[in-house]
Amino acid sequence: MDTLLDNDLSSYNSLAQDAGVSTAEYDVYNYASYSASGVAVDGVKIYPSYNNTLVFAPVNAEITSTGVHVGRGMGLHYHADGHGYNGSGVNLYNLEDYEGRSHPPVIGFAMDGMAIYGKYESGHSSMDGYGDALDDFGSHDHDDYGRHYHTFSKQVSSESKGQTTSFTQHFYMVGAYRGKINEIPDFQNGGTNQLKDATLGKYVGVDGSYVTTTFDISGSTLATYLVTVSETVGGSVAGGGSHESGTTITLTPTADSGYAFSGWGGDAAGSSNPLTLTVDGNLTISAGFAANDLWSAASSLGNGWYSLSGLFGTYYASNATWIYHQGMGWLYPANEGQTSVWFYMSGRGWLYMETEQFPYLYDHNAGDWVYYAEINDQPSLYEYANQAWVLIE
Repeated sequence: MDTLLDNDLSSYNSLAQDAGVSTAEYDVYNYASYSASGVAVDGVKIYPSYNNTLVFAPVNAEITSTGVHVGRGMGLHYHADGHGYNGSGVNLYNLEDYEGRSHPPVIGFAMDGMAIYGKYESGHSSMDGYGDALDDFGSHDHDDYGRHYHTFSKQVSSESKGQTTSFTQHFYMVGAYRGKINEIPDFQNGGTNQLKDATLGKYVGVDGSYVTTTFDISGSTLATYLVTVSETVGGSVAGGGSHESGTTITLTPTADSGYAFSGWGGDAAGSSNPLTLTVDGNLTISAGFAANDLWSAASSLGNGWYSLSGLFGTYYASNATWIYHQGMGWLYPANEGQTSVWFYMSGRGWLYMETEQFPYLYDHNAGDWVYYAEINDQPSLYEYANQAWVLIE
């Protein structure tokens, strides 16, 4: 990869995307995975040098002298190189790992597949690649080692809560990938079923090893997980309950009369209806339903007066259920929908209105349509059943 943006992280998110940083301000620290970007030889995950507030982790005193901490729900992971703090302490690697060797030790692998080596020590300047500068990604290429990363130290500044701190950052990984990741199948897929996936299985394990993508699960008992769906007033959801691991299920929301499905929450997101997902653990999902409200689209004119889109016009909404229409007088709305409503008009009875059809209204008592208009500045209804105009009194 030649430049930072040769890698497209839009499908995976990044610290920069998560924080709303503009493309023009992307750098090797923020254009990075917002989770693990590598794994150390001790099995501990390696996170970018920035935390999720876009400052170097040591600024917030978040990490130990070995460069590690336990984040909020993210398990144990490194943010910085502990060897840089104390080369002879109890770290992932120590000074004795340099004795009798021609290159700093391998201490991990980045998610882009490139190896991560320890930092160059000034006391071992004869090592391979010592004089070859690292690029902005913390990598270089020399001899027959191929392109690889190194931990390194650098003077940096970081601002947090209005205070700027300058210090020596001991980098494990800056965060951005030097290796090209765009074509890696299902890059950073955190699922556990890659072996059983027809597309991904061929990339898992060593060719000719005991690993196989063919599984005989007869007689085996799969783990069972609980999918709990919490519902709000206004509807119900089918499809929850206990399901075997790997099962694909469909959750179907059904809104009650007067309500509409509004979206998913908890361990699901969006508003897909129905929602299809694969069960790989216990899930708690919430379904939201919103009351249909014809009046939510109205514009306030002040002092209790409103204007509804379309030809319905101006009306006054009191604290009571009744509304006062500028032409038709006091009306009692019932059985509201998103685009229609039944009105009760004193002296006439129930009238049905569709906002797209107004000023045509259906007169329940007459069993026919009426047409609202002002005749000689007098609010009137044309009765199609009688073929005559009638004043609204």
